[in-house]
Amino acid sequence: GKPCLIREVTVCVDTIGKIYMPEYYDRDVVVVTLPDIFAEIGKTDLRTPRGVVVDTLGNIYVSDSGHNSIRVYDSAYVLLRTFGKGILNVPKGIALDNAGNVVVANCYKHTVEVFSKEGVLLKTIGKGILRYPNDVSVLGNKIYVTNKKRDQIAVFEGTKLVQTIGSRGDDLLDEPRAIFVGDS
Repeated sequence: GKPCLIREVTVCVDTIGKIYMPEYYDRDVVVVTLPDIFAEIGKTDLRTPRGVVVDTLGNIYVSDSGHNSIRVYDSAYVLLRTFGKGILNVPKGIALDNAGNVVVANCYKHTVEVFSKEGVLLKTIGKGILRYPNDVSVLGNKIYVTNKKRDQIAVFEGTKLVQTIGSRGDDLLDEPRAIFVGDS
């Protein structure tokens, strides 16, 4: 599939149709189950939620830039664990890879971190390549990263940069902040 580039996206839809939206200013994640059921996650836990993703078990992973961490909630919205403290510096976009690992755009460290679902750091990607990564998306074995200050999308396999889309000055992208890559 081709990358779908959008200026700012902060929505996740799980396998049963629940819509999750991080509310930066309200410091929570709103959950919508159509037609009209709303819930809030993390009203007392979250400081600056930026990204959200849901695994196959219904666990909800939220990148919290205000706490420089990932907060994990169960399907009943109970906080299970927090990880990434001391590693993350303004985490933003978040995704899951095919193995269920948590992939995080670590904006102010200019890297992407890959954690196990339990929160163990597995690898760091993009050191010296990325400048203010804002979002991540995974398709197959590739990780797509918005490389905001380089006006590009960087594509990695493992820790190796394999492709870039756009570059500073080519007018293709202007500080991309969000990406979703899916099968088409």
